[in-house]
Order: sequence, then structure tokens, then C-alpha cells
Amino acid sequence: MKGKWTLVGSIVAVLMMALAAGLTQAQGSEPPGKRVGPQGGEAIAAVGAYVPIQGRLTDASGNPLNGTFNNVTLRIYESLSGGTPLCEVTPSSLNVSNGLFSTYIPCSSGVIDGRQLYLAVKVGDDGEMTPRQPIYPVPYAFSLKPGAMINDTSSGRVLLVQNAGSGTGVYGYSNTGEGVYGWGDAGRGVYGYSYSGVGVYAESATSVAIQAAGTGIIQSTAATDWVVSPLKIVPGDASGDGDLRIVHSTQFGWVALYTDGADNCTALLPVDVVAYLFGARVKVSSFHFCYSMADANLDDYIDQVDVEYVKVDGGRQNLCSFTNDVSSTAWTCQTCTPASPAGIFGPVFVRFKLHFTGDGSDHRIRLGHMYLHLTE
Repeated sequence: MKGKWTLVGSIVAVLMMALAAGLTQAQGSEPPGKRVGPQGGEAIAAVGAYVPIQGRLTDASGNPLNGTFNNVTLRIYESLSGGTPLCEVTPSSLNVSNGLFSTYIPCSSGVIDGRQLYLAVKVGDDGEMTPRQPIYPVPYAFSLKPGAMINDTSSGRVLLVQNAGSGTGVYGYSNTGEGVYGWGDAGRGVYGYSYSGVGVYAESATSVAIQAAGTGIIQSTAATDWVVSPLKIVPGDASGDGDLRIVHSTQFGWVALYTDGADNCTALLPVDVVAYLFGARVKVSSFHFCYSMADANLDDYIDQVDVEYVKVDGGRQNLCSFTNDVSSTAWTCQTCTPASPAGIFGPVFVRFKLHFTGDGSDHRIRLGHMYLHLTE
């Protein structure tokens, strides 16, 4: 039967396999803290890795063929002639009616990557029909070829890629450029969110994992606790502060304060904290300190706690004040909180105003665990 078969006008519909799930979802913003999935909450199966083929077979005289054939081979190449088939199938039975047939070729999405491909048909012992037929995409799939642009003015998603399995939703790679590049005119260039895992993960084997240009600001809504050591406490400079005695506990890390002759003393605690963190101004949200008294019957107490910073003119700026007298004999923690987070614009220090009813270590006030709660 050699030379009696012809392929007339093959029609090929190429579907982009990775994009079928989710393209018809309702458009809307991503609600914070909520997982966004397909409507109904059910996973959508991925499109099968097949290329649908439709065509028409005739004999050498142009007469359409009829019947069931098991000797027809379909192949996909990346060249008009020669080369090695990228995909190939010989259906166990190919139904042809009035010359028309419909079947498919198993072919991975790695082959259908936007390059020009060609279909070849071989029947029985005949050679491949010539010329090979170029494979063209359906119109919307054509918009996803390399270099194509998907453009819209919608307030919702322009493209949603969802993987209901354990693999990657979107994977970007570049040999020398950006693997994934995001740009926003007024919004976020790249937005990452995870319900229970990592929203954005960055890693570099030999260079920078995350780099910030422009102002260099990296912002975070997560707060930072800046631990402050009470072992740095020194006497103040007011009258009577020279009588303040400070004993450091080398075993527990707290300090004990008492006086040799003054009823009221001031202790100062310098705090080494940055004014900027990743380009953003650091703000004090609160100051936490823990204390205990030696004896409740002696009426020793902490009169006031102020968190301040030194201005450029040598004066001081208050960040927050704690003004309640406290005198617990058990370790107790208190908080100094500004009306709103206050920015740091100079060296920070904490001022403790102490009241003693008598002299000596029996009237000691201990200061221990301390930290600044910082925000941006």
C-alpha cells in the first residue's frame, strides 16, 4: 500500500498544561491569614500531558479512507525535516471515518515550551508523509509563548498558578539574570504569603541571598525584643547619688542597689541599641523590667522609671515613663509604654528613681531581666 496514503490539513490544538487549574477562579484580593484555594475547596487535577491531534487521511487519489487502523505512527519533531522525534505514538486502533480521525500524542510539557514543532505521520511500511505539518497553538495558548505578555487592567489576579501537591507553584531560573523579577508602580513588586510555611525563601550559595537597593529599607511588622543587661547600671549625678551602692550578681545576672546615706537615689542604665534597622527607623514600643525588694515592711520602692535618649544639643528626650511606686518582695515585672511607638534619634538610657527608708543591704532593691520592645 506504499504511496497510497496522504495527510490533508492536520489541525492541532496545543494546550498549555501548567495553566489550566485556577484560570477561571473568581477575582479578588488575597485575604490576610486565609488560605486561598479553588472554589469549593477541592483540588483541581492537572491537565494530562497529551497533544490532541485531528487530521484527514486519503489514498493516493484523494479519496477519504474509512476503517480502523493499527499501523499509523504519529511523531512530533522540532525541525521541518530530519532530526529525532521528540514524541511518538502508534495507537493500537485509529478510527478513521470519511478520512477524519482524532487521537493524541503523549508529550511532556518540557517539549511544548514555545518553540516551533512539526507533526509527521507514517502509515504501515510507507515513509513519513511530507511535508511535515507545523503545529500552531490555539489563540490564548499562543499568548503564553516565550516573550509573550499577559496584559490586563483587572483589579484581581491576572494569572493564578496553583499547585495542590507538594511541588513548586512557580519556578524561575536564569543563568546570569533574574530568575524572577517583580515590579510594581505603586504596590508590591513581589508578594509572598504562606499559611503555615515560608512566605518568601532566599538562598545563595556564593553571593547575596536578599539585596535591597534604593533606600535600602527592609520592613517587617514583626517586633524585636532588644535585651538590656542590668549589669551596666551606674549611679546618677544628682546629690546623694554618690552614696548609691551597686552589687553585681555574677551568678544570676541581676544587680542589687542600696544606699549608704541617701533616701533618694538615681541609677542610670545605658542601652546600646541601633537607631536604624535594615534602613527603617527603630521605635520603642515598650520597656520591660523586673525587680524585687528585700523586705516589704521597710517601705523601699522604685519611684519612677524613664526611658530617654540624648539629643544633638545634649538635652534629653523622653520616650516613655513609668510613674507608679512599686515594692514587691517577689520578682515582679513592669512595663513602661509610650502613648505611641517613639522613634530613637540618639543614645538611649533608662533612669531609675529609687527611694530607700534606710541604709545598708537590708534595704536593697534588685533589678533583673530587662528588654526594649522595638517596632518599625
